[in-house]
Amino acid sequence: DALPILFRRQLGRTSSIQTRLFLDDIVETDQYVFETLPLTIRFAANMCNSHVLAMCDEDGNVSITNTHTSTILCHLQPHGNAIFDCAWIDSDTKLATGSGDHSIRVSDIQTQQATFTLRGHHGSVKSVRARPSDPFVLVSGSRDGHVNIWDLRIAKPIMSATHTSGANFAVSPLFTMRNIHVNQLIPKRRNTKRIRVVDSQQSVTSCVFINDNTLASGGAQDGTVKIWDIRKIPAKPQPVLSLLLGDGCRSHGIASLALNSTGSKLLAGSTDHSLYIVDCINAERAEVLQYHGHQASFYVKACFSPDDRYIISGSKDQKLHIWEVAIPGPSLWQLEGHRSEVNGVDWSVHDLSVLASCSDDMTTKIWRMERERIQDTDADTNIPRRVPAIHHL
Repeated sequence: DALPILFRRQLGRTSSIQTRLFLDDIVETDQYVFETLPLTIRFAANMCNSHVLAMCDEDGNVSITNTHTSTILCHLQPHGNAIFDCAWIDSDTKLATGSGDHSIRVSDIQTQQATFTLRGHHGSVKSVRARPSDPFVLVSGSRDGHVNIWDLRIAKPIMSATHTSGANFAVSPLFTMRNIHVNQLIPKRRNTKRIRVVDSQQSVTSCVFINDNTLASGGAQDGTVKIWDIRKIPAKPQPVLSLLLGDGCRSHGIASLALNSTGSKLLAGSTDHSLYIVDCINAERAEVLQYHGHQASFYVKACFSPDDRYIISGSKDQKLHIWEVAIPGPSLWQLEGHRSEVNGVDWSVHDLSVLASCSDDMTTKIWRMERERIQDTDADTNIPRRVPAIHHL
């Protein structure tokens, strides 16, 4: 059978490659060593910046790197606590970061300063995303069990000369969805029947805009992905759809949510060691696809490839696992090189040949197809380039 063909867009050029041969050729080419644990990574969204990667660590630092030249472009320190998620906004000129200090900071990449501080959560911020057509509107999910919607255009100047946030403007939530992933079905100890118990501390682990008016969220314990119409939230915050993923018999959570490039498919990473793809167009009736083979945790993330034909996930088994979307079941490829749990992963939005991963082994690795590595100045050594350790003052 002929191998499937896909197209890779890079710098306005289109070239065809054989997909499975391409995936067989992926190798580690660069490694960034951190002094503290890297927790999340994110490639810039625009095509002209698709080689730029943000790397965030547990001390609240951000390193921006050029993956083409393996050089660090700048360092930011928007927080004094762990950064669990980040999002590029405003044509990649700013980076929003969600932290264990209960806040979100929006930093200007050129000035390397935080310009907005968003406060309103009462727990670690686990997820932050921007509205697709409006970079000034953000959504965040937190361990406090709430989802907040923010609008940077209604920020207020920070007038106090003694403030220590490092930002010029303060932002309060536009509105809040409270306790949206309460696990209401908890088994009794002496009876197999289930009773309704409200626990207000059910963490929201992930949230993402499907489109400008539709939002998806995932919780830490209820195993449910909920779909919301934000036009109805201020008056009546009820989900338009709730999807219980898995067998529903064991308590598990949703660790991550990611969209494909068209917003038609939603990828949910579950702590039951499975990935699920939900059809956003016909979520109630379409079959939910299931993928497995990796070892999940609440820190393990997953995402789509830029052409939407593949998904990649980190894993507790120290590997990156890759599946073909059209073939549910066990992973078809595994990338080895890390020495501890692989938590963050990301695929360059406009370059199928470049992906990144970060791990509890204190490294972030860049992976490329081998045929490109042959043209690199280090190719004749057959050894991945080791970028000097990242130090923060």
